[in-house]
Amino acid sequence: MDTDDHYMRFSVSPKIADALSLRQAIQSALVQSFGIAGGSIYLDILWIVDDGNEMVLRTTEGDSTMIVAAVTSASTPRISLQKESSFLPAFCSTSAVLDEEDK
Repeated sequence: MDTDDHYMRFSVSPKIADALSLRQAIQSALVQSFGIAGGSIYLDILWIVDDGNEMVLRTTEGDSTMIVAAVTSASTPRISLQKESSFLPAFCSTSAVLDEEDK
């Protein structure tokens, strides 16, 4: 199966459990970093942990570097890349011990 989808897991601080607010924060960071064209990058928030301190999103592999650059340069909320992969089941482990074994 050949797909251009790329998945990323981010930590979020302060916690935001609302997908719309997270999407708006990411889009604002993209517009601030790359202008209006950057704000139109395709992305889907697939999962937000119940307390809002972590999320998984889907985008294209080509746009993933722009998203990482934009969100890491934004000040509020602080969004940090935890893991990325082109294979969604790679995010099934939520254990820090299992994640350390992947490195």
